[in-house]
Amino acid sequence: MAPLAAAIQTAASVDPDVAADWAAIAVTQRVGKGRLMERLAARGDLASNLTVQRATDLVVVLFSHETFLGLTTGCGWTTEEYKAWLFETLCAQLLADRSHAEQVGAADGLSFQAALKPS
Repeated sequence: MAPLAAAIQTAASVDPDVAADWAAIAVTQRVGKGRLMERLAARGDLASNLTVQRATDLVVVLFSHETFLGLTTGCGWTTEEYKAWLFETLCAQLLADRSHAEQVGAADGLSFQAALKPS
């Protein structure tokens, strides 16, 4: 959806129905990401320096179309490099114990596994 974001935002600026749909999508995505952060917190896996709200804010920005397009289109990163960076950044910023993700091989078999930095 990221490549279409600019076109949708332009359409939303002149069409109230598109604007309402775009806003509803953003709310739905934020709610879903917030539920995931609530689950991490309930399991004791969320970093102790983060509230669920702050963690949700981080996830929303890191997963944003602007971040993806800035790094891929703007900086020339491959999609796999972006995914690897996102995985590493999310683990480093959100998890109470990042080593757990490494121990369980959380990225094993995923398309970006080869782009991950060795630990």
